Amino acid sequence: MHDDKNNLQPPANGPGSRLPHANEIDLIDILRFLIKQRFFILAVTLFTTFAATLYCFFASPQYVAKAVIRELTPFDLATLNSYVATENNLNPKQVFSQIADNLKSQS
Repeated sequence: MHDDKNNLQPPANGPGSRLPHANEIDLIDILRFLIKQRFFILAVTLFTTFAATLYCFFASPQYVAKAVIRELTPFDLATLNSYVATENNLNPKQVFSQIADNLKSQS
C-alpha cells in the first residue's frame, strides 16, 4: 500500500523551495536586465538630452524680461536729498518709494 502521509515533500513553491514566489522581485534579475540593456538606456538618454538641447537653442522665447540699470544723476541725488529733508517726515522706505516712482516716470 502506498501511503501519502509518509511521503511528505514541500510544495514546489513553498518556503523550502528555491523557486521565487509570484509576488517576489528578484533584484539580481533586474540588475542583469539593466546591465544587458545599458547601451539602449544610454542611447535613449543621449538622444533625449540632445533633443532638449536643440529645443532650448532654437525655440522662440514666450516671455521676455528686460531691465535697464542706470546711474543716478546729480538731479536724482538732489531729489533724494529733498525727500530726506526733515520737513517731509518720511521714513527710508517712503523715500525709496518716491525715488522709484521718479525713475519709472523717466523711463
